[in-house]
Amino acid sequence: MTDKPTRNFRPLSSLFLALALGCSGAPPEQEPNTGEHSSASTGDSSYDERDSRKPQDPEPVTLGSTVYFVAHEESTGTELWRTDGTHEGTRLVRDMGPGPNPNDILELAASSDTVYLTRVDYDGSGIRLWKSDGTTEGTVPLEVPTREFNYDHPALLVPCGDLLFFTNEGPGEKPGIWRSNGTPGGTVSLTTAAGPDWSPYEGVRPACANGTLFFVGKRTTGTLELWKSDGTPGGTVGLGSLGPDSLGWMYRPTLVALGSRVFFNPALDGQPLWTSDGTSAGTHPLGYPVQGMTLTRGPIVVGGALYFTTQDFNTPTQLWTSDGTGAGTRLVTLVPEAHSPPDLMAAGDTLILAAAGGIYQSDGTSEGTTFLFRQMTAQYTQMQPAPTAARRGDQLFFRVWENHPASASLWVSDGTTAGTTPLLTAQGQRIQEPFGITRAGDQVLFWTDDGVHGMEPWVTDGTPAGTHLLRDIRHQNASEPAHLTNVEG
Repeated sequence: MTDKPTRNFRPLSSLFLALALGCSGAPPEQEPNTGEHSSASTGDSSYDERDSRKPQDPEPVTLGSTVYFVAHEESTGTELWRTDGTHEGTRLVRDMGPGPNPNDILELAASSDTVYLTRVDYDGSGIRLWKSDGTTEGTVPLEVPTREFNYDHPALLVPCGDLLFFTNEGPGEKPGIWRSNGTPGGTVSLTTAAGPDWSPYEGVRPACANGTLFFVGKRTTGTLELWKSDGTPGGTVGLGSLGPDSLGWMYRPTLVALGSRVFFNPALDGQPLWTSDGTSAGTHPLGYPVQGMTLTRGPIVVGGALYFTTQDFNTPTQLWTSDGTGAGTRLVTLVPEAHSPPDLMAAGDTLILAAAGGIYQSDGTSEGTTFLFRQMTAQYTQMQPAPTAARRGDQLFFRVWENHPASASLWVSDGTTAGTTPLLTAQGQRIQEPFGITRAGDQVLFWTDDGVHGMEPWVTDGTPAGTHLLRDIRHQNASEPAHLTNVEG
């Protein structure tokens, strides 16, 4: 689940999504500002009546050069949409609940050719799994066993190989990991044998590594465990204990896959990054060459390499890379200005570090870790609330947060300090509140509120003249999808 954005300034406020797409059409005609729409200035996480985004909104996903997202349009309500980056190619996929019914899409996930989603129908039919190939006819409910309504499940959809994995619990059943091949007979629970005191660790998304699903479970005693599954009950096994859940709800483990290995931050106080090759013997903490370091950010996979940061009370942030072995775990560089943990994000094959001291780029070498720009005051802080970045050729796009005034804006960089500047519109305005910046094709698509059209998709080629509204989906009202996720990497 993504963090909720706040609306706290005008005219370019609220949630702002960016992804890059193959091409963009000509900008549609701008509608006059009638004064009927203005950005709210609540200063908190509330939403006004023109917003479609809710706390449970999903992250949109990208298949090739097509992006699938959830948006609200008055005649259809909240439904699945798609865009190829052009005005004509931005359209509703299917009105799954005809008319403006109060239904919600809770989650989106994508395999190589299919989008999966969970949809709540408030007519009493409950939460249903759907799948889509991007066509109206190919957007259908997933055939699963008939189950009584349960609001909390299914969730955490993860396509892996030819199967869809998800968490679920039925009437009188304990929570577990399920899988489906799209048929009623092929939809089964995988973790029944784990015992009555076991359940999936809430909110931790499993990771798929070369067709094997890895996930974290928790015993009623508070002990965390790493598990794997090949999609069969017999092939779903525990790999060992990760220790106690010492930090409770404040932190959650993060699993990422690199090749056939997974890496995870168990969120245990003072513990290092862990790794697993899918065997009990190969599941262990990743030893750092320098002892006494505390894991602060990561893991994240960028350009086929894994990165994370550590820190102690006496040294600046340390940036590391690893292939999962002790010999292959090395210090990239110290980040001297990053006295607080920097946010890590991928811009194509480039790692971006956003710290209070400045914005950095890294290619995984000490020489290739450089400032994009240095902050000499505390005016800028880390990218919040969801760090995102993208690369378009030699251009980097990323978000910068200013404390005075409290706002965030989209920046573009050619990789040099002199060439790193805020991106402006053709009218000379900064583009505010950027989220979910993603590369796909030759453009960058983002969501913003220009004070006229509401929260709608825009595209940019990195120049003011090439930055324009893509389509006004909800006219004078806002359609706000959550952060975009590019599943193509």
